[in-house]
Amino acid sequence: MGEDVVFARPITLMQPERIVMPPPWIGHIPFAFWLVDVMRPRRFVELGTHSGNSFCAFLQAAAAVSSTGEFRAVDHWMGDEHAGEYGESVYRDLSRYVETRYGNASALLRMSFDEAVDRFEDASIDLLHIDGLHTYEAVRHDFETWLPKLSDRAVVLFHDIAVDERGFGVVRFWSEIASAYPGFSFFHGYGLGVLSVGKNAPEAVLALCRSPEAEASEIRAAYARLGRDVSSAFHEGVDPRPVDTGERAQLQRRLLEAERANAGLVDQLLALEASNTELRRDMASARFLFRASWKKIVNGPRDALRKIRHRAQAMNRAPDGHASSDASDEE
Repeated sequence: MGEDVVFARPITLMQPERIVMPPPWIGHIPFAFWLVDVMRPRRFVELGTHSGNSFCAFLQAAAAVSSTGEFRAVDHWMGDEHAGEYGESVYRDLSRYVETRYGNASALLRMSFDEAVDRFEDASIDLLHIDGLHTYEAVRHDFETWLPKLSDRAVVLFHDIAVDERGFGVVRFWSEIASAYPGFSFFHGYGLGVLSVGKNAPEAVLALCRSPEAEASEIRAAYARLGRDVSSAFHEGVDPRPVDTGERAQLQRRLLEAERANAGLVDQLLALEASNTELRRDMASARFLFRASWKKIVNGPRDALRKIRHRAQAMNRAPDGHASSDASDEE
């Protein structure tokens, strides 16, 4: 499977540089780090950024792996019925940080999602994060509107797939769309859905989405633990990433064991597919030989009978004096 299919990369232990209120997304920061590391997206677009915890995590990961991709956040920064309304300072603080830390003053697109979609070429977005208004109709509209913009490597993230209250409809849309594409569900941090949309999506993402349930549970538990570390550190006002402890090292070992088990199952599937291919080839050969043998069985008596009739006809046509001699010679 290659080293890309490793769910316990060192980047998942990186310390987040910026975490602010509100905190619902920060439990997924370790996974955001991993995803950028394995994808190296050429273009990332986030729909719904608010104070920027998720967007800054993706930017930080890109800088850490020296990714040269384009990262854009789209929001009108006025709030909505689910996020609530908030002041101008939210946008100013995020804009100042992004420009100062990453020198990218154009990263933030202050407009509606529908206004922004025409700024991007079709088939150009590798990674799309949908986290705007969370009604069923809104999230479905966002996905369908931006679907033509997705590349053949595309992965789409949906936040709040585990929230079923206050008119949140992401859980309903996720249950529908995850049956159409390979997907993986995290349930901590209000839930995060990972959807592999592109036909050439990264191998690591496909491996994640196809993880057997036992390994998937291990992966969920591991990232929930990493996310709780970040969340707890934020709420306690302490360094969210202390030096590795024995517990953290054990967690990383569990992640690696889950990955190895998953890679082993995939190898078995590939071997089984190769065996099936060989079996189909053998069956085709057997059918050919059977048809050839059957033709001999059916046509053999028919040919013998035809020869007998030919001899009989020849004898009947011959003069009486020669017929017996000819027949004796043939016998």
